Amino acid sequence: TGGSMFTGCFKDVPIVQSFQISGDLIPLRHLHQVLPGVLGHHNGRYSDLRYFQQDKDRWWSYTITLEEEKETMIALFEKYKGPRGSVDIVSAWETDPDALLKKTTYVLEAEDPRGHRSYLCHSKYYEQYREEGPFSGENYFDWLDFGSGIRVRNNFNCSMKKTNFLERVYYMNEAEKLQHEVKLEMSNDGTRLIAQYLHSGKLVAKSRPGRHPHVYMWDLNEKMYIVDDVSFEEKYGKLFKHTSILAARPALSAGEIYISEDGVVWGINYESGHYRPQISQTAIMYQWFKKQGINLTTFNSVGRRGWSTKTCQGHDWKSIDITGYDANSLKYACNEITTSPRWISCRACAVRSFNKHLKKLASG
Repeated sequence: TGGSMFTGCFKDVPIVQSFQISGDLIPLRHLHQVLPGVLGHHNGRYSDLRYFQQDKDRWWSYTITLEEEKETMIALFEKYKGPRGSVDIVSAWETDPDALLKKTTYVLEAEDPRGHRSYLCHSKYYEQYREEGPFSGENYFDWLDFGSGIRVRNNFNCSMKKTNFLERVYYMNEAEKLQHEVKLEMSNDGTRLIAQYLHSGKLVAKSRPGRHPHVYMWDLNEKMYIVDDVSFEEKYGKLFKHTSILAARPALSAGEIYISEDGVVWGINYESGHYRPQISQTAIMYQWFKKQGINLTTFNSVGRRGWSTKTCQGHDWKSIDITGYDANSLKYACNEITTSPRWISCRACAVRSFNKHLKKLASG
């Protein structure tokens, strides 16, 4: 391994005390031939080291208990949570009847070291991992790809060939993300909101007709990213989701943005299956637009089905903990936007209106 190894004994069994490397995955190469039945000292207890091999790579991993596996997931939940009032892939599911499984599988999609397989795959795999008897003692991804989970994957292979479903979700690298950062500014005559890529200076291309506006993420630093998700899927043969842009990290909002000709923003919605924005996202974005001097009558705001002024009244605004946004002004903004003539109360309604808009442009 290139590092020093320290061993001891426990009831006449060799104990691996430590290695001068980081992480729980411990590449020991041929140690299994030299010291069979090796134990490791892990989390205050002695634990078997499980041997794995793939092609030329070999490694050992501590065996774990179900309780330790649960603690690992709890830590991962905290990793992907955002401040109260933001959107994240954990808090989005807190009120769902299957909350634990939903947020677990979304986090597993984000953490998947072998290509971010969709949460739909992990929802099938993870339940069987937990319920397998006796418990394997293996970390989930070791079990899935190198243990008995291989059989589970073979029985449910969520690949395009078997289910016409793209298995893996594309995650942008930092350079790709920066290429899609945008600035939103008013046109010179103040009648249109223009979306332009910040680093290239190019206008954001027109959205496709049908149900495919661009996707956007508005991060915790109030930076906006806009992506033509269909183009990415066609280019890379992988799913492109909101999590693709910020690597599943929390944000101020997520949704879709309708772009007309010349980078003109026709409308913005709050639809995201991973992040599930609340009506508070409309108010936070509305206030931010105001601070930027953006004319809020130049584009449409599209609510999720059922959102209305009544939803504003029933929302817990005091629970929001985002710097620069207070409860009273957000509640006022919510009432203002949901009574605006540019408020569209459902996504399907917006799609129909936008398609008519595009046809009108095309006909001259």
